Amino acid sequence: MKVRVTKRNWPSWLFLYGVVTWFAVLFTQALIPTSMAWLLIVLIFVGPGGVLVASAVWAVRLVKSAWAWASSELDPAVNSRRKLMVAVGCVLAAPGLYTWFMIVMFLMGVLNLDMQHRMH
Repeated sequence: MKVRVTKRNWPSWLFLYGVVTWFAVLFTQALIPTSMAWLLIVLIFVGPGGVLVASAVWAVRLVKSAWAWASSELDPAVNSRRKLMVAVGCVLAAPGLYTWFMIVMFLMGVLNLDMQHRMH
């Protein structure tokens, strides 16, 4: 089985990598000696960083495709209503997207503080 990373599916692979890295840090932090804790700190930033980048790419792609759909109709009245719906949808989705990014960054910070506390 050949695994192919393409320009369409790379955010999915990056998200999967971030989640696997995150769980690897969570399950191995008690097993890693204190002298190697810096390695876990690197993984703490790389893993959730991948989740954040993949989420941002998905959000941008979603907005671009929704805007393309809104502009696809020939009737200008339908286009204006669709564009208004897309704009309202983006405004309504913004708090959820902000919450998602803050949760990921909070967990990244908590794991980083835990590792730094372990190192000293």
